[in-house]
Amino acid sequence: ETWQDIFINKRKDGSLYYEDANIFPIKTAEGEIINYAAVKREITAEVEANRALKEEKEFSEGVINTSNALIIGLDKEANKVLGNTDGNLFGGFTFCFFR
Repeated sequence: ETWQDIFINKRKDGSLYYEDANIFPIKTAEGEIINYAAVKREITAEVEANRALKEEKEFSEGVINTSNALIIGLDKEANKVLGNTDGNLFGGFTFCFFR
């Protein structure tokens, strides 16, 4: 019977913010609901950071996927994590990575 969701709320000064809320009933010993309580947490910074990260990822993927240059991203262990290494873009060559 607990309700949880993220919603936009408005401060007294009129500015908007994101809030993560858990709302649950307060019951008597017999199970009758007599009130509701909420635990809320402001998550505006998290929501905005996630939105910016998603936009940056989409932009980067667009640049990589439409580039005429070979682009390869490797992690610390030299594993390919991103790239546009489609052999057809580069004359049918196959790319090999050695560690």
